[in-house]
Amino acid sequence: TGGLRLRMHRPLPEGAAIKSAVFTRREGIWQVALSVGVPLAANDDAQPVGIDVGIEHLATSSNGVHHANRRPGDRRARAVRRAQRALARCRRGSKRRRKVAAKLRREQRRLRNDRSTHLHGVANAIVREGSLVFVEKLKLKNMTRSARGTREEPGTNVRAKSGLNRALLDAAPGRLITFLRYKAERAGGMVMEVDPKGTSQLCSSCGATVAKPLSVRRHRCACGADLQRDHNAAINILQRGLAAHGAARRPGEPNVADCGVRVPGTAEPLAA
Repeated sequence: TGGLRLRMHRPLPEGAAIKSAVFTRREGIWQVALSVGVPLAANDDAQPVGIDVGIEHLATSSNGVHHANRRPGDRRARAVRRAQRALARCRRGSKRRRKVAAKLRREQRRLRNDRSTHLHGVANAIVREGSLVFVEKLKLKNMTRSARGTREEPGTNVRAKSGLNRALLDAAPGRLITFLRYKAERAGGMVMEVDPKGTSQLCSSCGATVAKPLSVRRHRCACGADLQRDHNAAINILQRGLAAHGAARRPGEPNVADCGVRVPGTAEPLAA
């Protein structure tokens, strides 16, 4: 019978029909999620693409495209930290404590929204680049495990590993891959996982092992290959994915491993 004023996140697609609306209230703020029907066709000319996720760049494709890591946790760390300190100084049960707690929840919500918005944008850009996406099979619990060790066997480089863990959790590569999955399926494509072992150390041009610590961000090989470390890893992920999952295709499509796809950084098309 009446109307509501909305602050739209973005305009609705032209001609889109609204199918449903879900209203939620969080920290005193009303939000509405609109479900609309929008046809999303796959790009038939798109080549398969390999994706390497990391911290320096959130994602790097086998085509050499870098997607920035916005580091939302670092950007909003000061505001969150100040709100946490103010909350710790408040007397429990006081009116001021409730107001400060609401402010802290507001800052944390902004942080979550900032991260999610960026991840959605990166996932959309990757799906537009290639509907068949190969990613690393990540074991995030192992990757973010503490290096503290035990009293009998204390760990090494604990502070450095702790900082690396925080940066990895802030980048949220696991959520990026989750977003990629449903966006690729919606576009008529798919996301497939490959074993990431050695993808940063192997040369994507000649296959030789070039050992280098994490601090070395450039891959240089005796064969003449010279490219950014994450780009080299993304090409290896693509090559490994095409070799392992070449049979993956939509009905009526040729086997991607039989198409002679030329992988960036290699001299010859991939053989079946």
